[in-house]
Amino acid sequence: MNNRIDFITDLLISEKLNASQKEKVLTLSANELKKISIKDDTILNEIEGLKKKIDEFKMNNHSNQKEKYLIHNPKFVTTFLNEFRQNTALKFSTHSWDKTDFLETINSFYEKLNDENRRTEFSRILNHNRKLYNLLNYFLFKPYNAELINDIPKFGWTGLNGIKIGWQFPENLIKKWCEENYDLKETGDKKFPFEFRIPEPLRPSKKINGKEIIFFEDVVNVFKTEIQFRGEEDNFRNNIEYLLEKNHLESSTIDKLNGLDFYTYTRGVIESIDGIFNDFTKKSESKKKIDFDVKKDSKSISIEITQLDSYPTKVIDLENPNIFFAGDSMKFIGKIFSLCDYSIVSKFNKNKFLEIKILKDETEAIPDGENVKAIVSNFEVIQVEEKEVTGFTHKFKFYI
Repeated sequence: MNNRIDFITDLLISEKLNASQKEKVLTLSANELKKISIKDDTILNEIEGLKKKIDEFKMNNHSNQKEKYLIHNPKFVTTFLNEFRQNTALKFSTHSWDKTDFLETINSFYEKLNDENRRTEFSRILNHNRKLYNLLNYFLFKPYNAELINDIPKFGWTGLNGIKIGWQFPENLIKKWCEENYDLKETGDKKFPFEFRIPEPLRPSKKINGKEIIFFEDVVNVFKTEIQFRGEEDNFRNNIEYLLEKNHLESSTIDKLNGLDFYTYTRGVIESIDGIFNDFTKKSESKKKIDFDVKKDSKSISIEITQLDSYPTKVIDLENPNIFFAGDSMKFIGKIFSLCDYSIVSKFNKNKFLEIKILKDETEAIPDGENVKAIVSNFEVIQVEEKEVTGFTHKFKFYI
């Protein structure tokens, strides 16, 4: 019995098992102990000691794992990004400056931007979506461990390595220019930060979004497309239209995507949908029909993408649905982690009509650098009406 208890304890402290697996060990151990009839006081004391170790482990491990894991929280991420439209320093990092008091000098703007409370809120994004965190950090503050070669950053924004400049990086670049051209000038002679001409070594060698990046305003405009789908420009619909053509898909319902306007990490969303479309077509080069549907309310926008009359042939284990989505699926699921809730709806195992909720409140995932390695929280399986199922549907719920 002592050997068995020691073995269980070793499993609980092992780094090779994740939190979910250790919970299973605890459950199995409890069941085994119930089956054993023991009268020896020494062994009974050992069991009581193990129970205490289990309780301590569960408390400590839960706290430690919370720090190691990414936590799905799109509501928080959206709330932070929505501050770019409020009367904040974030807003004036992307909008023309007016007579707001903290815009009196470049340093007063930086002080507001670097406000301790705001930085605390910003730092939380690291626990939700690391690519978005790094993008924001580069544009607003300063990237960590930034490598310079002859005073020029080796790397730039995530996905846009040609852009190697932000508000506070390289250090003092915009600051010194603004002190001379904005702070010390009379009102009519002031030049605003957006007019800063980017030095040649810091400019992208190629156009971005069809435009040369010459002034800091051009950088700001690119950043705005990274954090918002603008309805007046139909960014979302235009991107999806391009992805349909790229992946040899067609849709008669794409007009439902017109005018969608919401804040998110747009690159993550588009790359995720591109992965989904690619998955639709990888087994056939012929055109396939895609159906779109959009549902809106005051708090959210739900977008449904369905490959019509397509159903999985792979059997899903309803007791362990996570296994069904291993491999390539994790690549596009990870890209929208903490950007939106996500589920799929289809007919499984020949006659079961189900919705599998994959990304929902407090879903936990193991990070792999900027990416998601695996989701450790159990997916939720719910039954749906047969009439709701017209193929294989991906459901995205964005908060606004």
